[in-house]
Formats: sequence, C-alpha cells, structure tokens
Amino acid sequence: MRSIIAAIDSFNEKIGQLNSLLVLPLVGVVVYEIIMRYLFNAPTVWGFEMTMFIYGVHYMLGLALTENREGHVKVEILTSRFSKKGQAWFNIIGYALLFFPVFGMMAYAAVAYAWTSIGLLEVNNTSWAPPIWPVKSLMALGFVMLFLQGLNTFLKNIQMLREIRQ
Repeated sequence: MRSIIAAIDSFNEKIGQLNSLLVLPLVGVVVYEIIMRYLFNAPTVWGFEMTMFIYGVHYMLGLALTENREGHVKVEILTSRFSKKGQAWFNIIGYALLFFPVFGMMAYAAVAYAWTSIGLLEVNNTSWAPPIWPVKSLMALGFVMLFLQGLNTFLKNIQMLREIRQ
C-alpha cells in the first residue's frame, strides 16, 4: 500500500510542478492583450479565450496537488475534537460516502465528455475557432488525478488506523 501511496503522491507532485509553469504563458497572454488593447487599440480575437483555456487547465490540474497538501477548505469544528483514530474513521467514511461517488462520477463524465470531443476534433464556436478537445482532455485528466489523490488520502487514513492499532 505504501508504494501505491508514494506513486500517486509523486505523480501528482510532478504534474503540479509542471502545472505551476502555466502561470508564465497566462501572464504573457494577459500582458500582450493589455498592450494590444490599450496601447495600439487593436485587441486580439483570441486573447480572452486563451486566458480562459490556460487558467481552466491550470485550475483543474491543481486540484489533485491541493488535495495532497490538504489545501481544500474543510470545516474542522467537529473533527478537531476527535482523536487521530476518530479523524481517520471520519475521513474513511466521508470519502467512501461522499468523495468517491461524487468525484468518481465527475471523472467518468469528464472523460466521456473529453472522449466525445476528441472523436469530433471539436473546435470552439467563436470567430477564432480554436480546437477545444485538448482543453477538455486536460480537464478530464484533472478530475481523474483528483479522484486518484482522494483514493490516496483514503489509503493514508487506512494506513493511519493500522499504525494506531499496533
């Protein structure tokens, strides 16, 4: 189980580090659009849309790393009073009843949505008409990575229970 946990953590950490580099083209596109719009009075047809694509992918690929680092919002009023064992049980039950069904279906739907988009070689219906299937594919990857990281958190809680018993 430790090797599975380490592999998922390592994969999501590496993708998260690569994902952080998306800030550079995002800033580049925004600065370029601002210069073109306000200095030359010639806004681009693609600037806003490209910003949305880059930020959307950046957001989705960051979900798993945020889950790994326990950065998502939690209401710990109740769980902070639990023992380590109680917290582990609460997390195991919560992930089994809420996380897995919700994000399992979201990952499944996102992959199906992306697969259809790839099959159609879908383009966005704007004047620029960029291919949108790569963006949808990366967003589906984000949901799959989040689901795997949730599985990883679940396994870490099981491992914690085993260590507490010993």
